[in-house]
Amino acid sequence: MKNLDSLRKKIDEIDSEIVNLFEARLNLAVEIAKFKEENEMPIFQGGREEEVVQNAVKHLENKDYSDECSEFIQSIMNISKKVQEKEMN
Repeated sequence: MKNLDSLRKKIDEIDSEIVNLFEARLNLAVEIAKFKEENEMPIFQGGREEEVVQNAVKHLENKDYSDECSEFIQSIMNISKKVQEKEMN
């Protein structure tokens, strides 16, 4: 049986990877904001958001996590929209 410390260490390693990917995603959100601003496009694009959520859920191996995955991706997109708003103002 694994001990709690080793499980927590794995969580810490995964969190580090998540943070690196999150930062890369936000950097892209800034670039997207610049494109949208130059092309007078709105930040919110509902159809795209639904597509992103569905695509993320599709990649789950354990579909029992579908609701949690949807919530996670939606939260990331909400943060991305805030970053885009800051960039465009």
